[in-house]
Amino acid sequence: MSARVLIIGLASATAVAQVGSAQTPIPEWRLSAQQLVIDGTISSLHRVRGAAILSDGKIVLADAGNNRLLLYSVDGAQIRVLGREGTGPGDVQLIWDLAVLSDTILTYDTGLSRVSLWTPTDGFVRSTSLASMPGQMLELRAFVTPSEFVVTRRTARAQTSKGLFTDTVSVLRFHASPQAISEIERRAWDQRYFYPQGNGATTYVTPFLGSAHVAVAGRHILTVPLAGAEVVIRAFDDGDTAVIQLPVSRRPFDRTLVNAYRDSLLRLRRQSTVPMPGAEQRIHDVFGPAFPLPRLRPVIENAKTVGADVWLRTFEGTGSAVDWYVINPSAKRLVARLSLPASWRLLGGTGGKVLILKRDADGVESVSVHAILRTP
Repeated sequence: MSARVLIIGLASATAVAQVGSAQTPIPEWRLSAQQLVIDGTISSLHRVRGAAILSDGKIVLADAGNNRLLLYSVDGAQIRVLGREGTGPGDVQLIWDLAVLSDTILTYDTGLSRVSLWTPTDGFVRSTSLASMPGQMLELRAFVTPSEFVVTRRTARAQTSKGLFTDTVSVLRFHASPQAISEIERRAWDQRYFYPQGNGATTYVTPFLGSAHVAVAGRHILTVPLAGAEVVIRAFDDGDTAVIQLPVSRRPFDRTLVNAYRDSLLRLRRQSTVPMPGAEQRIHDVFGPAFPLPRLRPVIENAKTVGADVWLRTFEGTGSAVDWYVINPSAKRLVARLSLPASWRLLGGTGGKVLILKRDADGVESVSVHAILRTP
């Protein structure tokens, strides 16, 4: 069956959806006051990387800094700890992501390069290594089913001189049993600055350069191109494709972003006790006036699956707040916009609730539950 392409345009100045001649205002969603808080001063949370809500209302957190999963009751009481630091079955080293599919808990561990399955009652079930296929350096980007994932593989690139380089990846479907991969597409993924020195090199992957993003909701994969303001939706089953243009104004790259990042690196360097000869001079050189810049700033900073939707956090902010756009891949449309505090980090959720990571002035982490308040 040949793929059909649906293109939906959005007027950036007035933030209205436009299909043909019809114009529809984008619904403005809000979040309720926090309904439940998992207090980090009690649970000693450290570097929470993900969270999800089970069908019975229980909450599971990926407490990556403490190498464990924490299971909480509907009223926020801790009821179980899963995993421990190590490399054996049921051990974790660096949890990077977490999701729940049909009450199966899935975690991605970058330290061990593997996906693990857990259940609330039985704990650890099994793991699938992403490093077990010869010659394949794979990174997980999204969970499709408990045994099928979307991963990327970087293409080889020779670097011989300093400058700004764009890396390309193959976006792949990874089937755990039997292990097999198939390519979905190839695309530019992120940008990095390559700095050769003596017999080695330093590669800087800077957050202000942005990256492409991939998310999965149901049987659809959503991709946001590098520095793009459009969203590409593809159905796994029949290949139907939609392109949604986000109502975000494109802006030229601002060198103040580079200067701020350079100054933060210099502050960290001066606080470090590890000897790194020439590090400050190298930072000044890499992020000085000759630093090559892209033409436009990146648009999307993060993509997170929440129930049947994908939430996109933009780089466009007004200081204390940042815009989020909600895409429903199955309906192939933009369904809402939210403005949330810039300091909040979306961890996950369902169609009715979201889990938000917050940090207080002392850096203590907590996770709060908020209801999604939809515009009628």
